[in-house]
Amino acid sequence: MVTWQPDPSFYPSPRQAAKAPPETVAYVVAFDPGRRKPDGIAVVDVDPKSRTCSQIVGTVSVPNAGDEFHHFGWNACSSCLCPNAPHPHVERRYLVVPGLRSSRIYIFDTKPDPRAPKLIKTIEPEEIAEKTGYTRPHTIRCGPGGIYVTALGNKDGKAPGGIFVMDHESFEPLGRWEVERGPQQLAYDGWWHLGYDTMVTSEWGTPDTFENGLIPEVLLGSKYGRRLHFWDFTKRKHLQEIDFGEEHQLVFELRPAHDPTKAYGFVNCVISLKDLSSSIWTWYRDGDKWAVKKVISIQAEPADPDDLPPVLKGFKACPPLVTDIDLSMDDKFLYVSCWGTGDLQQYDVSDPFNPKLAGKVRIGGIVSRASHPGAKNGKLGGGPQMVEISRDGRRVYFTNSFDGWRARYRTVASMTAVPAAWWPWLALAGLGLFHGVNPGMGWLFAVAIGLHRGSQRIVLLSLVPIALGHAAAVAAVVLALLVFGLVIESAILSRAAGIALIGWAAWHALYGHRQRPRVGMQAGALGLFLWSSLMAVVHGAGLMLIPVLLPLCLAASPGQELTASGSITVGLAAVGVHTAAMLATIAAVSVIVYNWIGVAFLRRGWVNLDLVWIIALLACGAILLVS
Repeated sequence: MVTWQPDPSFYPSPRQAAKAPPETVAYVVAFDPGRRKPDGIAVVDVDPKSRTCSQIVGTVSVPNAGDEFHHFGWNACSSCLCPNAPHPHVERRYLVVPGLRSSRIYIFDTKPDPRAPKLIKTIEPEEIAEKTGYTRPHTIRCGPGGIYVTALGNKDGKAPGGIFVMDHESFEPLGRWEVERGPQQLAYDGWWHLGYDTMVTSEWGTPDTFENGLIPEVLLGSKYGRRLHFWDFTKRKHLQEIDFGEEHQLVFELRPAHDPTKAYGFVNCVISLKDLSSSIWTWYRDGDKWAVKKVISIQAEPADPDDLPPVLKGFKACPPLVTDIDLSMDDKFLYVSCWGTGDLQQYDVSDPFNPKLAGKVRIGGIVSRASHPGAKNGKLGGGPQMVEISRDGRRVYFTNSFDGWRARYRTVASMTAVPAAWWPWLALAGLGLFHGVNPGMGWLFAVAIGLHRGSQRIVLLSLVPIALGHAAAVAAVVLALLVFGLVIESAILSRAAGIALIGWAAWHALYGHRQRPRVGMQAGALGLFLWSSLMAVVHGAGLMLIPVLLPLCLAASPGQELTASGSITVGLAAVGVHTAAMLATIAAVSVIVYNWIGVAFLRRGWVNLDLVWIIALLACGAILLVS
């Protein structure tokens, strides 16, 4: 929105910005690593005079699940006062929020009530890819010529990544920023020295090398980002590349000096393959070229292997894993987030080539899990991750999550702990056991046939077509989910499935006992297969698996990852795990009943599994509706 006067939050110099009124609210990303619930923005009251200070006072969510919000920013800022590309009448009021995994971008309006932002626009990945050639937007920078968005993949999710530009006010994707790319292929962050007409960019990797966790072979092969790139900002032309060397991996966050007359800045390197240390480097102008110098090295800490996640046990050390840095407005202090060890460190960088550690506090950490000194809520997982300094330099804010990556670097050292990724598969196996125990799913029929023909071998042979028929019914549900997932958002699909499950439970309670398929004792394999499949359909057995299948098969909807090597393979694996557990259960029950118990016990003390089954259907439907 155009204003008659420059936005009062625009400042012509860092010194004036430091004198600005203190902030009263903070906006924080809230997202579900399991990608079942939609991401959102939480509004935190940070006004010390408020009765609700340090509390979440507002939230807003998006309609889609699986976006994985990342480094969001404002549509406009003080760079709009840049003499080379002035936009002084643009208003700073919109949050531009990228979804790294979905490649969507959301626009939130923070006015008229900053505590109640509203979603006003969604830019779909197809539009971004068509107009810019990029996907996987990661970082938002409000700049002199528009909104600069770093993207980690091209339209196919491969290299090269880069930067595209959006309009300040319409949020229209305008196109790729780079004119002459040179050797640059990987992307991560991007920032500039306007006084020196220079853009600086850093590197991570292509989406297929990090979206499901860092790949050890890529990391140890030194194939993640390790370079800085320097560009002519006006001509959008690559000028220089600086390689940090094979030892250094994941060159991430760029923090140029705020003083436009100073030609230096800081960047962090997450990990050294030599000793697991992290490092901070200063880039600077050296004659007519740019150069870098390592100025801070933060060493890994020795640790008991029993306290470390599997990936680190062999090293017997906890790496600092510096994930973010932030520079105070007066360019005096650099704050460093050591997510691995849990340290938030403060360095005096008045001399950018000779930083001095000025203070630190330990909060969280992979091993220590230390509590905040002022908190009473016990140990914390994760550690300081993203960090933000107030403009006057008196307050430091940080988050202690690291996207969905906490599961990759497990903070729970117990050998009996179950990794989060196993739970859906254990749930599928558990439902297979539950289905197998139910006599209506086949074991009772198999035992009856065996008793009729006087052969345990017949019992066991009958179980195979029964299990395959059950698998066919479940596979039909998986196929339906994959097809509907191409055109329906997962949140809508989840609600529809929840309603269907509750409706099926009601039908089963009223009419299910009257609709049992009947097959004679002389049925062959085909007859048993068809009978089992129909029984599974009538009972809604496949529908009961939907709460587990949705996050597994449609992690990012609609159809975001529906590929031959993705959701289809996962869906088939889900059917296999469930069927194997069901087959093992009916085999065990059948043998026990045939040889020792007999079917007469069903009349004496068998649980009313019809009622239990109805309750299970209702519970699954409720889970889908609530989630």
